[in-house]
Amino acid sequence: MAVTWANIKDLFYEFVGDREGVHQFFTAAQLQGWLHESMREVAERTHFKDVEATQTATENLPTSNVPTYMYEVWRVEVDDEYVRPITAYEIRKQDRFWQERTGKIYWYLLDEYQTNPDTIVIRWFEIPASDAEFSIYGYGNPGLPNDSTDTNAMNVPEWFAYALLWGILARAYDADTQMRNRDISAFFRMMWDDAIMRLRIRSNGRLEGWAPDYYSTDLSLSIWNNLPRTIPEP
Repeated sequence: MAVTWANIKDLFYEFVGDREGVHQFFTAAQLQGWLHESMREVAERTHFKDVEATQTATENLPTSNVPTYMYEVWRVEVDDEYVRPITAYEIRKQDRFWQERTGKIYWYLLDEYQTNPDTIVIRWFEIPASDAEFSIYGYGNPGLPNDSTDTNAMNVPEWFAYALLWGILARAYDADTQMRNRDISAFFRMMWDDAIMRLRIRSNGRLEGWAPDYYSTDLSLSIWNNLPRTIPEP
């Protein structure tokens, strides 16, 4: 049976000795806010959620904004063709006047154009001479539930869903309320970090620098030298 936001809320209120609708200690808005913070944190730290978006690169406009629910871009296609990433340093070495050129999009840049930590900006090369449809693929935020959709399944792996309670409780007991208890908050933060690490291990193929260096092509080596350093299961 799928885990829902209503299930997690019931456990939260039971633990803190409160009831939904009464909110003696924590408001409904606070609780929902802590859930959203927890879901964003786990998405950023583990990259478990693939997202995509299709937009339009505007004629003669050098940049386009990526949707705010996306944390990292790993593929871009323009008019169904793969566009390669490049850095400003690399393109500068090839073309002094690259910033002025317009035409067909061949490359995209992400460095030197990020001014807002909540929004990724893509710089096109060349600047599109006409409107062009592009698709972005990356890692992003799962759909965030609210109290009006609390019977829908949580948009996280089912085995991880109840661990969101640890992230919420860590934040609740650290909040400036009469229930503040830094020791309890630290305890749940430890449990929350442990759950995130388990999900991170399961998602390690998506994380930068994950490439396994423990494999060897030398068959004369002992098999023990080829075993993974971590077991990708919780």
